[in-house]
Amino acid sequence: MKTFFTPAAVLTAAASSLLHGELIVEESFTYDLGESPSIPVNGSEGGLGFGGSWSNPRNNPTVVSPGLTWGDLLTDGNSSRGAAWSSLIRPLGTSLSDANLLDNGATLWFSIIFDLTGQNIVNADLNISLGTAGFVPGTFGERENLTSGEGIGATHSRARIQGVYWQDNDADTIAERVENNSTTLIDGANENLRQALIVGRIDWGADESADETLTLYTPGFDLVLGDTPAMAAWSVPALDQSSFNQIALQYKDSPQFDEIRFGATSADVLPTAAGPAIDPVITSITAVGTDLYELTIVASADTEFAVVSSEILDLENGSVVSGLTQGSVDDPGTIGAGLDTVTTDENGEATLRMPSAPAKNFVRIQPPVAVSN
Repeated sequence: MKTFFTPAAVLTAAASSLLHGELIVEESFTYDLGESPSIPVNGSEGGLGFGGSWSNPRNNPTVVSPGLTWGDLLTDGNSSRGAAWSSLIRPLGTSLSDANLLDNGATLWFSIIFDLTGQNIVNADLNISLGTAGFVPGTFGERENLTSGEGIGATHSRARIQGVYWQDNDADTIAERVENNSTTLIDGANENLRQALIVGRIDWGADESADETLTLYTPGFDLVLGDTPAMAAWSVPALDQSSFNQIALQYKDSPQFDEIRFGATSADVLPTAAGPAIDPVITSITAVGTDLYELTIVASADTEFAVVSSEILDLENGSVVSGLTQGSVDDPGTIGAGLDTVTTDENGEATLRMPSAPAKNFVRIQPPVAVSN
């Protein structure tokens, strides 16, 4: 019996949706420096998800080259560097609220690279706030507080990464900073790094009076969050996040920020240089000989997949196709023994050839794990 690859088989058993979320806000400071070593951030309006350009309430941080990198993280452009005691603010418009990421009960993720290389750890500051206002540009002792309203984000104290929120808890209009320590130091001592990728998870409370929850991770170069966060889930007093429409940055001395991202999932804010994982899809099936078919596959780049088949549309109980040998990633594949996998090339493409015996009407490509014969 010949193997028949019906349209239903291709669409139902082979095709897979790309199930991942959406990056809502991104700033990689991808601005043209021209012949200059740096340019002011003030007035710059690139990136994704913003409702206006950067402005500088205090001094003028600059865009400098090169940008910061972190292992497998997808990075681009340059980075921002502080100028003595300085700050920036930029409106988001409605990008987060339109994505329902400021709703009660929603979860919002963010990521950012902090870099303290070459800094006096005692003096250097870095703060990022998602909130309603910028940092105080006047009184020295208030420089890490917001001018009003509320905010939430990340900071550090003498290089120890911290979660932070801002609220006005006294008679003035200034929103004071409240911190919570993590386990991560970036002071360069005792083999500590001088920079960190900080990933934050904000779980908004179920209603307006419920506490919010902030969790921080500092993944390694492999971008794996792990089971133990750098700062365990921290209960934050209820905030009016529905009004949060500003990202504010604060610097002391000349540390750097880069790769600011906000999204619905950790994968959104941790894109890799290879791009998001792509489920394999069989894009064509062609008869190339007697009882022989050639399958074309598109999936993640440089990834090995198993070829699974079934006589009926029941792939949970299907079997690994036997007798396939790809040869190499640029080889269409030949019929041989022992290999039932296919590896995509750097473009995420692969072809292989499949015999018609034993008869299999439905075919799926999947990661080669937990597949039984």
